[in-house]
Amino acid sequence: MQTNSTQTELETGELLGIENELRELKNRISQLEERLSSIKGTGGPVTLNDGWKRIENWRTLEAEMDYESVERILGPAHRIDGGIVANWYYENGGRVIFYRGSVQRWEEPN
Repeated sequence: MQTNSTQTELETGELLGIENELRELKNRISQLEERLSSIKGTGGPVTLNDGWKRIENWRTLEAEMDYESVERILGPAHRIDGGIVANWYYENGGRVIFYRGSVQRWEEPN
């Protein structure tokens, strides 16, 4: 059986642990916010799966980009056809054409 003194010491220890964890989380949030603001400040595309809606993002595409790079800029395609030659279609009429996993050309939306 624990005495009141022992129980108070345990509760105080738990409270200190929670306070330390909260301090660490606040620090991590602050670091992530700083990183996010530096990314936004570059003028580069920051998308959440709908980059295909902005013409500026289409204009950052480059020949020889891989699938991951295109998806990071434009988001996932609405429809994908192909194999060695793959066509990625977006809802706004844009299309990206890959050959063996690399961008060959693209058509910006109308």
